[in-house]
Amino acid sequence: MRITSVTILEIHLGLQLLPVGRRRSHLTKEFEAGLADDIDWREAPFDTVAAQYSASLKASRHKKELPVELRDTMIAGIVLACNATLATRLSLGKFPFLSLIRGRMGPETIP
Repeated sequence: MRITSVTILEIHLGLQLLPVGRRRSHLTKEFEAGLADDIDWREAPFDTVAAQYSASLKASRHKKELPVELRDTMIAGIVLACNATLATRLSLGKFPFLSLIRGRMGPETIP
C-alpha cells in the first residue's frame, strides 16, 4: 500500500491542529509508527513526474473554469505518476478528472 507525501502532510497538519494532550500524542505516535513500518506502507512522492501530471490537471480544470483544490490535484498527479488506484473515504466527486485520464498516458495528453 502507498500513501502520498501530500497525504502525510495533511495528516501531520491535522494532528498538529489537535489540542495538546493524550489523544494528540497517542494519534501522533500511532501514525508515525505506521509510517515506520516498511512492510505495510510505501510513500508515493510528489516528484517531477507527479508535478507534470498535476500541472496538466490544474491547467485543464482552470481552462474549463472548474475549480479544484491544489492538494487534491497534487494527490491526483501522484496517483497518475505511480499508475496507482486512488482509495479515499471522500466522494470521488472531488477527483472527477481521474476517471477521464486513467491509464499510461503522459501528462501532455490530459484533455
